Amino acid sequence: MTGMLVTISIVVLTVFVAVLLNPLRWPERSIREKMLTLTPIGTKMDDVINIIDENKEWKKYPVRNYGYYYYDGQPSRHYTEREDRVVGVKSMYVYIGEYRMIFATDVTVFYGFDMDSKLIDIAVLKEKDTL
Repeated sequence: MTGMLVTISIVVLTVFVAVLLNPLRWPERSIREKMLTLTPIGTKMDDVINIIDENKEWKKYPVRNYGYYYYDGQPSRHYTEREDRVVGVKSMYVYIGEYRMIFATDVTVFYGFDMDSKLIDIAVLKEKDTL
């Protein structure tokens, strides 16, 4: 019985540590705050791109000449007629990775820029692949 409790405790502790140590598992709000420390509001687009390029594990998509969209309260890569709002006049998004529990969860960061190519907002989207 004691051996089983020790085993269960080790498994629970391992999962807890894995969650704490992997920033992709953090809530969207916490990931956004971390990204804002790297690229604060007002950062020039070229500087944002340079910072992103320094992380070879991230996949950067091209800058678009329109802002990123919100649909049903979440940022979206695609335009829909029902977008809630548009952030910026230029935008880009960066795939920063995935993590797995039962299903894969992809983590994407959206950057919105103003007319002067300065950062005005960042959003984080987590998408679960349930197939």
